[in-house]
Amino acid sequence: MSKAEKRRHHDHPSPQPTKKLHSAFPSTPPKRPIFTSHLQVPNVPPQIRHLCDIISSTPSTSVEKILDETDLRVSQETVEQVLKLSYAHPGPAVKFFRWSGYQLNDKHSPYAWNLVVDLLGKNSLFDAMWDAIKSMNKEGLLSDVRGGELVWEAMIGLGRIGLRPDTLIYNSMMTLYCYSNDIGAAIKLLDEMVYNGAFPDMQTYNVLFQFLIKCRKLREASGLFNEMVKNECVLNQENCCAAIRIYMDSGDPYIAIKFWKYMMENYHSDLSETGNLFVVGLCDMDMHPEAVKYAEGMIEKGIQLTPSSLLKLKQCLAKARKVLVYEELSRKCQSANLSR
Repeated sequence: MSKAEKRRHHDHPSPQPTKKLHSAFPSTPPKRPIFTSHLQVPNVPPQIRHLCDIISSTPSTSVEKILDETDLRVSQETVEQVLKLSYAHPGPAVKFFRWSGYQLNDKHSPYAWNLVVDLLGKNSLFDAMWDAIKSMNKEGLLSDVRGGELVWEAMIGLGRIGLRPDTLIYNSMMTLYCYSNDIGAAIKLLDEMVYNGAFPDMQTYNVLFQFLIKCRKLREASGLFNEMVKNECVLNQENCCAAIRIYMDSGDPYIAIKFWKYMMENYHSDLSETGNLFVVGLCDMDMHPEAVKYAEGMIEKGIQLTPSSLLKLKQCLAKARKVLVYEELSRKCQSANLSR
């Protein structure tokens, strides 16, 4: 049975892998780390020292109230410096991070987000850490996390308390690998996740497909698409368009045809640009029967052929001595335009 087939058997108990993802999980909880305090660092600026004093001496429930009373204004750099010296007080530090976000219009630096995730992980607050990672994902900052280390810490933390990472965690880890141009590691996680009770979803497949196309791993992308279809996961329209372009550019029109047919079946708007590019590409490859077939399909679906596409079809069919075919196609196009 292939790896792809194994991923399709979602309802069957998963066998244990020969190399477990959680082999890195320690059997006993680690000792609580010792963090550097602002009191141990020389020449800390007065404002940063004052903020660290509040964080280190105030219960989490009161931090924001006390900070409001200071009338202090903070910058992104101030937030970063305070967080770096507040690892021993994760609860109040997170409240400070939230409070400072009001002043910064929620425009925290990626480094500040990384610090929050890191300090929560180092304090074994993995639920809160994962919430922070999900917030980063919503803000479009996930690719700014340093490597995959922080999400990996979250996965390790779940293992310590006897839980397995879910699909959302795997998706984020794979996204990080993809943005780090390590598509091989991302594909490896796709193979491993089923063994850990998590199954690929539409996001899993679309992220991997996007980067397979970007890296021009076209054979792998086509195979992943076939698996998506069998698993009833929809390839998003942006990926469909990218696939048609790259397979046409790579001289593989029959794979491009497969994606165009899928796109026509699953999407009903914003098809004109890709459709016209596709028809012109078929003409350039002297595939005039296919060009006519899919041009007619566009007309029937109400997708307008551009004047440049019609000209290319006219030239292609004239070269093939199929002038009557072009005239019939032109009549269909004119009739469709009049009926709009």
